[in-house]
Amino acid sequence: MEIRIHPESPEDFDAIDDLLDEAFVFDSHSRHNEAKVVRTLREKGQLTLSLVAIHDSGERVGHIAFSPVHIDDGSTQGLSGWVGLGPMAVLPRLQRRGIGRKLIERGLADIQALDIPGCVVLGEPGFYQQFGFNTHPELILPGALAPFFLAQSFQGKVPTGQVAYLPAFHDA
Repeated sequence: MEIRIHPESPEDFDAIDDLLDEAFVFDSHSRHNEAKVVRTLREKGQLTLSLVAIHDSGERVGHIAFSPVHIDDGSTQGLSGWVGLGPMAVLPRLQRRGIGRKLIERGLADIQALDIPGCVVLGEPGFYQQFGFNTHPELILPGALAPFFLAQSFQGKVPTGQVAYLPAFHDA
């Protein structure tokens, strides 16, 4: 199975919506709004990076998004420049075949090339730790259980503070 990964383009939008809906339909941790979140971020120009995995048949089989987060570090303006990974999805029938791994590896490489200082993710620690993410008690996402909120810095130390995702994640 050959998989190509490229930045999303307008002809991918409907397939991304369908893929996100299908991938999260039975996820008990999901609010089942992932497609709406990505559409809203796209419409507001708030997607730092959005990648699509395409099967050699032409089917869109995976997607990953990165968008800005704000870190309240106690300073007047807070800390910006960091991104959040998510949502990330692979069609259920093709999971556990390395597509998600390829999306994450390519996405992390691409955001580092953009000189992004660091990335956070809310997800399964056992999965995301293999990509360099770790729990950092000094960096929190209000309402999230500590072991499931992870971060990695590409430039210096992981900051201290509270992380806030964009309104699209709450309003969708």
